[in-house]
Amino acid sequence: MPVHSVELAHLVLLNVTIQDTGMLEHSAVGVVNLLWLEVYQPSDFAIINTDGHSDFEVESLLHIGDRKGGKLQLKLNYV
Repeated sequence: MPVHSVELAHLVLLNVTIQDTGMLEHSAVGVVNLLWLEVYQPSDFAIINTDGHSDFEVESLLHIGDRKGGKLQLKLNYV
């Protein structure tokens, strides 16, 4: 994974993509193929840092949708 360095004066956005470990199996002549499934779509972008003088506010939730139209909310915790 790349490491990114930012300054506190930067506007920083966060986007999450979840890769599921669930797999489909297909057998043909004793061969099993494993296919990766994407259950969730990539999230929207959330603002996680501003310079303090911006019109934008730091967000506390990140929304992710699934293939069936359901919504998953991830709460962002700042330390």
